[in-house]
Amino acid sequence: MSRDMGDASKNRSSDTTTNRRRFLKSVTVSAGAVSLGGCAGQVGSGGGGEGPIRIGTLYDNSGPLGFVGKGKDAATEMWLEQQDYELLGREVEWIDYNPGGDNTEYKNLTRKLIQQDDVDMILGALLSSNREALRPIVDENKQLFSYNDWYEGGVCDEFMVINTTLTSQQRPLIDFMVENFGSDYYALVADYNYGRVSNRYARHYAGENGAEPVNEEFIPLETSEFGSTINRIREEDPDWILSLLVGSAQYSFFKQAESSGLDLPYGSLANIAGTYEHVSFDPPVMADTYSCFSYFQEIPTETNREFVEAFQERNPAYTKEEGGYVFLSIADAWNAIRFYWNAVEQAGTVDQEAVLAEYENGLEMDSPKGPVTFNGETHHATQNMWLAKVNDDHSISFLDMDGNETEEPIAENVETSEWFRNQCNLVENSSWDEPQTDYLTPDEGDLS
Repeated sequence: MSRDMGDASKNRSSDTTTNRRRFLKSVTVSAGAVSLGGCAGQVGSGGGGEGPIRIGTLYDNSGPLGFVGKGKDAATEMWLEQQDYELLGREVEWIDYNPGGDNTEYKNLTRKLIQQDDVDMILGALLSSNREALRPIVDENKQLFSYNDWYEGGVCDEFMVINTTLTSQQRPLIDFMVENFGSDYYALVADYNYGRVSNRYARHYAGENGAEPVNEEFIPLETSEFGSTINRIREEDPDWILSLLVGSAQYSFFKQAESSGLDLPYGSLANIAGTYEHVSFDPPVMADTYSCFSYFQEIPTETNREFVEAFQERNPAYTKEEGGYVFLSIADAWNAIRFYWNAVEQAGTVDQEAVLAEYENGLEMDSPKGPVTFNGETHHATQNMWLAKVNDDHSISFLDMDGNETEEPIAENVETSEWFRNQCNLVENSSWDEPQTDYLTPDEGDLS
């Protein structure tokens, strides 16, 4: 995913403090500065032994998505400090590099974490392009890796464990919009892999409800002027708009639509939970937007309230008073480090193959999102989905399928798509020594 929120990247300052537990914080290493000749460690071994357990992270702390990586680092740090940087009675060293959104840096720093730093686990990557740049290195070195930022789905890889929202898990939004607003919709789609694949799922789910797009407009990421698009929407007169708009340029659509008097509900697969436009834009720009994700700061459970309070107390930049928000990627990073912790504790070792076996046994935990279960066959999380409505004052209400306010998720224990589950069974068809390492996307008609 690509999410550029401009000044939001100022939410947390770079911290270069070094101590015995946490070091190399927010270091950006240039592509030419990393020399790995003769440094290869034992493949897939990590630190092992009785020394420190080493956890590496690759979250952008600068560049367009710096605000996302800083939030993920803050969540990771909060968990490690709560555990006093200790696991299995051993000291934990956190090695955190800042790739700055550059795919060459992602490759170099992945090699460095594996071959020089000899880490036991890596967590990171934001965009799908970041993940795909480093994945061959992870696979070649048999390195356990946690990817935990919302994406279109499709990674079926022995060495990847994934806990985040997938487009296929957002189906309740399409069902809700068709049932409550009508069968004719206008699709605004960011013209790159995430947008195109997500739109494929949306079109399929709409079709199963007897709905179809009156138009699908594929929009280049740099587009920021939408006058002609707004005119076309008026001409088509849809019941609602499907938003797969991504990035600060495309988000200008909402302000222009509101200024023009366009008055249609939005069903968004890409806004609010991860990019918090209801906080960063003045009301009523995002009013009557409906968004379906596994996490929103406003989820009305005691577990989430405690998490938000603790996180904001440590990180005031994420409070409403400072224009901040505890967004989806923060909760995903929190769950990712906790999943790893639980797997290591159950395995009684940081041996990566043994740790992965615990993931595949079906880890379960309560979380700010609600209950989350790791699906061993697909290496993805099964989780609840919440349907949020943005009100006129930009507050959030959660709804059931009939549009009534609720304090419950709209769908519980949502898995990956049936198509993906039929294609990806890593327990049966893959092993540490003979791994499956695919990226699967459905072609037209595959979802039927």
